[in-house]
Amino acid sequence: GTAAVAGPAVRKRARLPGKLTGIDDPFPCARINIEAERLASKLGAPVTYLSEDGSSWLCLARGWRPPCSGTAFAEHWETHPTKYHELKVFGKVCKENRWSQSWGVSYKYSGSTNSAVPIPSGSLVEDLVSSCNALVEEHQAVYNACLQNWYVPDHTIGLHADDERAHVPGVPIFSLSWGGTRRFLLHPKPGLEGLRPKMEIFLKSGDLLVMGGTCQLTHKHEVPKWRKTKDPPTGNRINWTIRAFDATHARGGAPRGRGGLSAAGGGGGPPRNTKK
Repeated sequence: GTAAVAGPAVRKRARLPGKLTGIDDPFPCARINIEAERLASKLGAPVTYLSEDGSSWLCLARGWRPPCSGTAFAEHWETHPTKYHELKVFGKVCKENRWSQSWGVSYKYSGSTNSAVPIPSGSLVEDLVSSCNALVEEHQAVYNACLQNWYVPDHTIGLHADDERAHVPGVPIFSLSWGGTRRFLLHPKPGLEGLRPKMEIFLKSGDLLVMGGTCQLTHKHEVPKWRKTKDPPTGNRINWTIRAFDATHARGGAPRGRGGLSAAGGGGGPPRNTKK
């Protein structure tokens, strides 16, 4: 096989956007990415290449870890924060269109910091972090943080690419979904050639999405507004995104602690809210 390719796609003149594609649609890739293929083999899922040089990729493992019961999901849902996190966009303070909580390491984005709380011992968050470290054992246990989001059907997350400057270089981002099915879109960044065109994925309960390589440099992603007449029926959704922050940023994070819902019960959430 050929060696894994590092680095973003070469910047060239902008290409006209192609038609909307699905995850199973073919896309030409000149080289395979060995690290991506190794991880995909462990997950029992194919690699979806986002760039012709194989440097940008994702992997979708359907039904990787669904809730063990409807009760487990309900218990997790009830732990969402009582307030929306505040952001600063173009100098203006606004609120996220969902509830969110950082675990392990505080996460800076959109002009603000989502302050972390300790990862509860024996919780689902701790178990997910451990599972991700086992999947990329060649990086020797680098995952140390989670951003958890709670969505009602009207909630969204805008088009963006994750800022990976504080991450351990070269490690993928893992994202687990529970609950209602939601549409997830990837858009190629303008000014780059050799990229997969805009792509649509419907994330279902238990699905694990892995974004790896130069994905954040080549594409942006979003969870757009739910379309009542076009999208599948949905409901409340919970998402856990597992990241590996480098030692400098991790030192400012929260230590491990106790409390929260157990992994056996499906859970691990922030302190229960008192919202009725």
